[in-house]
Amino acid sequence: MPAVTPPNTTTPAPGESAIAQRATDTVLRDALRITRWGHQAKKFAWRLTGCALWASIVASWLGLEGPFYRVVSAISDALRSAVAAADLIPPNTRYLRHVLRWGWWLVITNFRVTEMVGLAFYCLAFPFTFLLYLIFRKFLSSYLRDRSAVAKQKGLIALRPGSHYRALITTALLAWFLLYGDSGVLIQAQLGAALAALLFLALAFRALLGARPAAEDDAAIFPRIERVFYSFADALLKRVREEPANTKLEVWFLRSIHEPARNLCRRITLFIRGRRGRLRVSAIVMADYVLSLITLGIAAISFWTLALRAALAPVASDYSALLRYTMAHFFSGVSIPQRNATLPLWLDIGPSVTSWVLFVLFIGPTASLLPLRQQAFAARVELSYKRLRAVTLVISKYLRENERRAKALPTVK
Repeated sequence: MPAVTPPNTTTPAPGESAIAQRATDTVLRDALRITRWGHQAKKFAWRLTGCALWASIVASWLGLEGPFYRVVSAISDALRSAVAAADLIPPNTRYLRHVLRWGWWLVITNFRVTEMVGLAFYCLAFPFTFLLYLIFRKFLSSYLRDRSAVAKQKGLIALRPGSHYRALITTALLAWFLLYGDSGVLIQAQLGAALAALLFLALAFRALLGARPAAEDDAAIFPRIERVFYSFADALLKRVREEPANTKLEVWFLRSIHEPARNLCRRITLFIRGRRGRLRVSAIVMADYVLSLITLGIAAISFWTLALRAALAPVASDYSALLRYTMAHFFSGVSIPQRNATLPLWLDIGPSVTSWVLFVLFIGPTASLLPLRQQAFAARVELSYKRLRAVTLVISKYLRENERRAKALPTVK
């Protein structure tokens, strides 16, 4: 069999050094992120979930279901007593277990599908991963400290995790509708109104950020996309240089992983390329502006509807009548239904004032700044196009070299 020569890596592809540097900086910034208390709390929640899952499995294997479930029942009774003391026992208890289970799952995975899948695999392998963590804990801590020190010396800033407080509040509000939506208890109705108020304020804060010229953080989606593909490219470069493929099977495995990433990167690059790409991004910014206003209006109507229901508690009220009463203050064509109860002054004028502030005072400044935001996003897209194009070229170069090299390789060792 002829001698197999490694691929020619003496001539780097355009942008290869930049990819390696940015990938290294990303690893260092991620080390700073891991040291934050939020990430530490998340790690504790994942370990607690895996521990609880495997405790139930081991108890069933050892025939200790009775003692295990007695402990769980004691914890549940304590929580139920605390909830009852606050008068928060839900009338729809059949949903309680599902709400708590899925709510916990969504919160500790930051509402990300990738993290949900990762948590599932983490729980399956929890005994092995936790044992390895206990064995190598000192080494991992020392490695993390060294990485953090290097990152601080280079003046890098920790990667900021995505903000999910709006998703958290929305999930809590949906859980409230399932558990307490039919309740007429005052404190339970006030809890729903408070959650709706938090959601409205969170969306209003996000909308207020649009009433200013675009900042670098507003276009954070582009650096995130770049980091993902930089990681793919850097992993391929290290694999080709340090451990080149020795069989056709390894070449096929590399291609099956990196070729879809290359194709996706290429499609995104073509989507944002040139004048048409800038127009597409401007259209996306416009659609986001319109959808944010619609979402803000729905949140405002929902808040005042639930606030009205809380004010009328403990008298149970029909949601449709309350919703129509609130919408009549937002839309002039909707007639105000007659009500027997006398409402407080703030509830009578609050929806009208909210509608006037949102759709008269707020919509003007944000609409005038929309062209400036579109220009800022379009300018950021040009930089992302150059970087993503370089990533596409680098991945393509090494995939082609591996394909040429595979012709002289055996299928398996």
